[in-house]
Amino acid sequence: MKFLANTVDTANLNVAISAPRRLNRKGPNMPGPAPEPSNIRRLRGNPSHRPLNPNEPQMPLLEGEVKPPSWLPAPARRYWRELVGHAQAMRVLTAADLPALALMAQEFSIYVQAQAVLAREGH
Repeated sequence: MKFLANTVDTANLNVAISAPRRLNRKGPNMPGPAPEPSNIRRLRGNPSHRPLNPNEPQMPLLEGEVKPPSWLPAPARRYWRELVGHAQAMRVLTAADLPALALMAQEFSIYVQAQAVLAREGH
């Protein structure tokens, strides 16, 4: 400690120590969580009662039958239909969600198959 005291002028050293900032989409200097989409705020009843963003880009909601991708195996297609049904009931399903739903359904079918192998072989 004597070495540092002898070589650094601590009287003129201004060091600000603070908690790390949380980052959001607006950049590193804007603390706080990322803003919620207006559709989600509407579904929750807009608890903050702050005005909704009228200029927010809106993706059209998908309604009616949404067919699973042809490359999904049968177990994944069943899970796909269930996920799509839930998302449509919540009125949050858009075209941007479909690739993620397809991958989730595929991974779930792989998980179910792995569980069946483990149950059958006992490893």
